[in-house]
Amino acid sequence: MKKIFTLVATALMAVGAYAQDVVELSYSTLDQTNSTNNVWKFTGTDITVEPTGGRDITKCGVERGGWANGLNFKNNTTSTIVLPAGVQVYRMELAGFSQGDNWCYLYAFGPADGDWEWTDPIGSGIKDNTTIKEQAKYSLDPCMASDVNGGYTFAAPGYTFAAIDFTDPENPAAFLPYEGSLAIQFNGNNQETAMIRLYLSEAAAKEGAAGIEETVVVEDDENAPIYNLAGQQVTKNYKGIVIKKGKKYIVK
Repeated sequence: MKKIFTLVATALMAVGAYAQDVVELSYSTLDQTNSTNNVWKFTGTDITVEPTGGRDITKCGVERGGWANGLNFKNNTTSTIVLPAGVQVYRMELAGFSQGDNWCYLYAFGPADGDWEWTDPIGSGIKDNTTIKEQAKYSLDPCMASDVNGGYTFAAPGYTFAAIDFTDPENPAAFLPYEGSLAIQFNGNNQETAMIRLYLSEAAAKEGAAGIEETVVVEDDENAPIYNLAGQQVTKNYKGIVIKKGKKYIVK
């Protein structure tokens, strides 16, 4: 498959206000009065999200660290973001987590014309938590995690777990904005809650990308424990944002 854009994982980012040329597709921006027939429209825009199979929009059943602002996505289905004619997107970010107590993962996302970036080498339909945590490129840790007494504890709020910059394949340093439709597909054993940010100008995209930490392969002091953003210890095979000796790294 021809790769037409550059993928990056991003560091923890707060959910908040953005510049005018950054559109946030979330539960709080959902225009419920203009959303019909399972086509979701967002306040102040003509951007819609169309889930396959049809699904009513809901938030996560419980909050995670006070955050439950994502849209509800069903696993093993594709949702399509439809951009109005003339709208160009330079960068796309996803923030959220797996609902329930099972890990899920971002299986693919990107242009809906067939040239997706397939992000996960473990394939479709994997439901084993250990496999997902250790092998999925963009694994979504659960909204709830079992404790030793069989109850539940709340993990950290939803974080930015994946992003895509639309760049020129001949010059990866230069943005090449995309027009049309975007698609997202999750997998695993749960539904997902995800908020989507669309950067509609080059300046905004560069500002958003400026928060990315440099990709680092964690090799020093290999015996030091490694943790994910939820504070759970993970193996050295874990891919994504990790904390080691008090510092954040991105491991691909």
